[in-house]
Amino acid sequence: MTAALRYYPAEHVSQPTAEEIAKARSRLMAFKWQLLETMNADRRVTDALLKATIVLCGYLTLDERTLKPIAVYAAHNKMRARGGIKSKETVKAARRLGVELGYWIDRGETSKGVPIYELANPHSERIAMAVHDLEEAYKEEDAARKQIVRGSSRRVTKIGTHQKQQGTNNWPDRVPDFGPNYLRTDLRDYSLGKGANPLGVYDLTDGGSPEEPLRADEPLPVPKSDTEAAEIIERLCAGRSLGMGFTAYFKARLAKGLLRPADIEKHFQEVGETV
Repeated sequence: MTAALRYYPAEHVSQPTAEEIAKARSRLMAFKWQLLETMNADRRVTDALLKATIVLCGYLTLDERTLKPIAVYAAHNKMRARGGIKSKETVKAARRLGVELGYWIDRGETSKGVPIYELANPHSERIAMAVHDLEEAYKEEDAARKQIVRGSSRRVTKIGTHQKQQGTNNWPDRVPDFGPNYLRTDLRDYSLGKGANPLGVYDLTDGGSPEEPLRADEPLPVPKSDTEAAEIIERLCAGRSLGMGFTAYFKARLAKGLLRPADIEKHFQEVGETV
């Protein structure tokens, strides 16, 4: 519902023309869609908050004197019924989160104590940039995965042709040139120094706590497979959650040899650590 809250001064305000009103209504409709699009991409927004905002957008109308949106409100039961929200507690939590994130601006209460809100979209530019970056990261991730698959296919085809022509019994033994006990060492030589640690941050091979940091500001080696890339990202996160989009972004940088352990730590410092 719309509240009796207006955004024009007490003095006389001239009546806009029909054309101005029509344009203002179009802008209001565009604002509603942009707001919902931003909130849908904002990973801090819960499903309940998004549903509650959709309910409020249904009540959002235009003040035809000022051509400004009118503040809106909806009782708990209306939000539950129209938004498919299960409980009043969930509605209350959605209200608090909407105000905390800045999408809902508190404008007081009705005579019956129902909160009144002005809807805003303060994060539209930041979220739009993040969405663009994630789209590019997804493309790079797909390209890197296809490159790994094509490389694997070429290696399998080459070995199969050689065995068919020469016979598997004639395949020569290949003796390593780094000692008879090579099977006891880590075959994945990443040239990162002590322990050939694939992460280049901590020695985690014994499952214990790290003794000392190692080269956190240097790029990590390019993984040999998508599975290995996922394992490296998981270890760097140390139990913290990146989310699907940022995981894809960092995996793409890892595949290009551009990812440093410090990059992920900086990310968590900026957005806050989540488990």
